[in-house]
This record gives sequence, structure tokens and C-alpha cells, in this order.
Amino acid sequence: MITLGAFALGYWTAIIKTSVDQKFDIVTKTIEAANQTNREKFDDFIYKFISDSLYQLDRVKFPLRSIRADSEEHGTIKKKDWQIVRLFGNDEYKAQLYDNFNGELRDTDERLFCWEGIENGISVQYKFKRIEGRWYLIEYNDFSD
Repeated sequence: MITLGAFALGYWTAIIKTSVDQKFDIVTKTIEAANQTNREKFDDFIYKFISDSLYQLDRVKFPLRSIRADSEEHGTIKKKDWQIVRLFGNDEYKAQLYDNFNGELRDTDERLFCWEGIENGISVQYKFKRIEGRWYLIEYNDFSD
């Protein structure tokens, strides 16, 4: 009788565990799907970033990592020292946005926006990263001559 009871208890415990595991898997997949749909698109982000100074300040991770042409080490830029960036080009430099070597922008969580000078030595990088579904500027580098 005790053996039969132990067997029944083990059987029911296995059924309950399987049921809980299945429900946990469903919840996990639902959360993952929600996170995918709540991921901000870079195009939407960058338009707001260049056109709204308050939005830009909110979307820069301060202190911002930075390298200047005259230094090989990372420094930082504090919020009070940040100058609003408009990212509008002109005849002296052009914008490049990279995700891979094929020029195809995949839906990754990183973007590298560069200003590349036209025969004038301008070379500026803005590194963006999607963190918890939202884009942020995480590093600014100016390698200009």
C-alpha cells in the first residue's frame, strides 16, 4: 500500500511539474515576443534624436565615453558639457551608417553613425546601442585631423 501511494504521489508530482514547466515556457515565449515588438526602430529614434534637444539629452548615456584625435584613451563627457548634435551634413562631409560590410542594415542592437570628410580629415563616430528596447548614444569619438 505504501509503495502504491509513493508511486501515485510521484506520478502526480511529475504531471504537475510538467504542467508548470509548459506554462512557464508559454509565459517566457510571450514575454520574448512582447520584447521583440517593443523594440524601437532606429529610423524613428534617430529622427527624434536630431530634432529634439530634450529627447537627445535623455537618450545619451552620461558620462559618455569619448576619444579625441589627440588622445588614444577613452575619456568621458558629462551631461553639462554635452553640445546638442544635429547630424546634418554639408558639402564638406557625408554621413555613413554601418551595420555590416554588405551595407545591409540588419535589425541588430548596434549602429555606428559616422561623419566622413571629403578630402578634409573629418572623421567622427557616434555609437548607438539598443538597451531594453530603446536606442541610446553610448560613445562619441572624434578622430578628425
